[in-house]
Amino acid sequence: MSVLEIGTAVVELPSEASVPDLDAPHLTTRQTEILRWFANGLGYDETAAELGINRRTLYRHAKPLYRLLGAQNRSHAVGIGFALRLLTPADVRTVEPR
Repeated sequence: MSVLEIGTAVVELPSEASVPDLDAPHLTTRQTEILRWFANGLGYDETAAELGINRRTLYRHAKPLYRLLGAQNRSHAVGIGFALRLLTPADVRTVEPR
């Protein structure tokens, strides 16, 4: 099992062999962008700024994303995203956002 540091959280990534072949939900392009920014440790305000939208619009995209993934919050969505292979370690940037 490998470990990935996301912002202040540490997520344990399961080995390839231990991940069941799950059907990942289809995410919109915007939902995928949001999930990637969350994986990079950005909060709602920072993610909204990166996407050029306001916080309220971000919530309108994030709520269905959480519902699709069965997630309770941002970090839970990111963990599920990795488990379902919607995210990879390559999605986590090593540079600071704008």
